[in-house]
Amino acid sequence: MSTLAQPTSDTGETPVGLRLPWLILIVFISSTCMMVLELVAGRIIAPYVGVSLYTWTSVIGVVLAGMSLGNYLGGKLADRWHRRGCWGSFFYWAACSASASCSSRSWG
Repeated sequence: MSTLAQPTSDTGETPVGLRLPWLILIVFISSTCMMVLELVAGRIIAPYVGVSLYTWTSVIGVVLAGMSLGNYLGGKLADRWHRRGCWGSFFYWAACSASASCSSRSWG
């Protein structure tokens, strides 16, 4: 017997078991994007401060602080708003701001 929540005919929601692979995929892709942004940040500041252990430690520290702040604020917002549509727009605007920060530097 499965312990997953089954949909009711009244709400028509998708069972948790069917949503889980999509959630895992979203977390995997967003984590990969964060790692890429971390590497890009190290490459962007390298001409100014060099490539040393201190540089990479600072980049990793700033990324982890940003992720922990984002997780905290995201948890607070998730407790307050239960609509699915708003989370897609959060991911969209996060992707737009990340791509804008990567393209703000001239690569020439």
